[in-house]
Amino acid sequence: MHRQSILLPPRGKEDSVSLPDFLCIGAQKAGTSWLSSVLREHPQIFMPPVNELHFFDRVHRAAPIRSRQVELARKAILNEKKLEAPDSDYLAYLDHLLSFSHTSLEWYQAAYSWPVAAGVRRGDITPSYLELSRKQVAHARELLGPAKLILIVRRPADRLLSQLRMWA
Repeated sequence: MHRQSILLPPRGKEDSVSLPDFLCIGAQKAGTSWLSSVLREHPQIFMPPVNELHFFDRVHRAAPIRSRQVELARKAILNEKKLEAPDSDYLAYLDHLLSFSHTSLEWYQAAYSWPVAAGVRRGDITPSYLELSRKQVAHARELLGPAKLILIVRRPADRLLSQLRMWA
């Protein structure tokens, strides 16, 4: 595959592609999972079913997608809808995400392909974007344009204690 086709939307498709309106970056154990769960409940925010997409830190190399998270999201939908028929469109959307084997622009676009109402903002919360190289930051800026950036930090000692508790 030609490198350029991995990094940029196909010519003439720029307006039809939905990508995040904001990125959230930060330290591990700083509250990004909490923020993601809160934003998922907000009617004016769309968050893909996969936490920490890792698109911008993996697009330049062949990296497997987070298929386990997509599969968990799919199972959660089925469990959530025990008494009702599952939303077949949403299940098809999750299956589509599972059909990709590696991180690519097409997969990233697919993560944001779920139709949303006008004015709904889309987000990507991946703390490790804080460590992107200049090249990766330039790629994100080129692809996302005027997307907003949210930085979450935490007092280092508290962050370390939280990390140690998680490992215990």
